[in-house]
Amino acid sequence: MQITTLGTLAVDGRAVRGDRLVAVVRALLDARGRAVSSAALVEDVWEGDPPDDATGAVQALVSRARRLGLAVTAAPGGYRLPTDDLQVDTDEVAALVVRAWSALSSDDARSSRSSPT
Repeated sequence: MQITTLGTLAVDGRAVRGDRLVAVVRALLDARGRAVSSAALVEDVWEGDPPDDATGAVQALVSRARRLGLAVTAAPGGYRLPTDDLQVDTDEVAALVVRAWSALSSDDARSSRSSPT
């Protein structure tokens, strides 16, 4: 599954719609497979002004994330997004930067410019 985070958040090329859903997906992605507490998700989504049923609202957003195809799982006190089988654009960019930096450090400027194999 391909996740695009640079620019509009997208899952497999489909834009994620809704600011609240985007906030939940980004928080889960930022955790890199670790659990995110429901309280932290409430804060990320509503920034100090949660609805009366914040727990139910988070559950509804997690259900919407699952409908996007994301394998969000329940964790003690919250949720997590396993990173297995996820390709995140920022991870790919970071790998390219490391590769280029390594090539430049080895005085191999040609490899630092070449595209990945």
